[in-house]
Amino acid sequence: METHTMIEKVKIKCPKCGEESDFDMYKRIDATPENGLRNRLLDNSLFTLYCSHCSCKINVEHSFLYNQLEDNYIVHCCVNDKDAQDVINLLTKPTEEQKPVVNSLAKNNTMIRLVRNRQMLIEKLCIYDMGMDDRVIEVYKHIVAGSYLRDHPEDKITKMLFDAVKPKGEEEYHKIIRIFVDDKNVAQSEIVPETYKKVFEDYVSGMPVMRADKNLIVNSAWAKSIIDLKNAAANPADA
Repeated sequence: METHTMIEKVKIKCPKCGEESDFDMYKRIDATPENGLRNRLLDNSLFTLYCSHCSCKINVEHSFLYNQLEDNYIVHCCVNDKDAQDVINLLTKPTEEQKPVVNSLAKNNTMIRLVRNRQMLIEKLCIYDMGMDDRVIEVYKHIVAGSYLRDHPEDKITKMLFDAVKPKGEEEYHKIIRIFVDDKNVAQSEIVPETYKKVFEDYVSGMPVMRADKNLIVNSAWAKSIIDLKNAAANPADA
């Protein structure tokens, strides 16, 4: 299995002592079962630097491409607007020089997503590992949010995350949606298979299959647009 992991040697200034340390910045991560890069992504070690002068722990945020080779699954993590727009332009308006690469991705039925931080990337990987459709999960979150806010109208949800946990002594994973208020996990809702199926049938079944879907960004805003579109179709304005 051929890999093209790209590492850029950079210097990072310590926020504590002001001195610079060398850092291997992974701009492209080609993860295989053998190289352990996926695990280093998940445990954050790929993005952690200990200052060589004062040992201060530094979390290094940067944009990168994650490629899970055995699954033809790519996630672009873009931490700023420019990097995100560059990826969108590459995949939707490629230059003549870029077209062979983009065509190759399409030919190989590569699934591609774009996220704006590592937490969202890790969530995408968890959804994929559980054999679930991230489009359904994003719509499902809105349903869970609506139910939570009816009981807690004073709260403001800051984020919602999919997670899968395997309780001690059990064989199966429990798939849940975690609800965060002021970035604190205040509640969780287990995904009900029947509801998941209904969300798929109501909102996603008319779309292309997941790998053929050209939506790069599947997030809360995307889900809201899908829900609004369905609601508009169900309740057309009077002529």
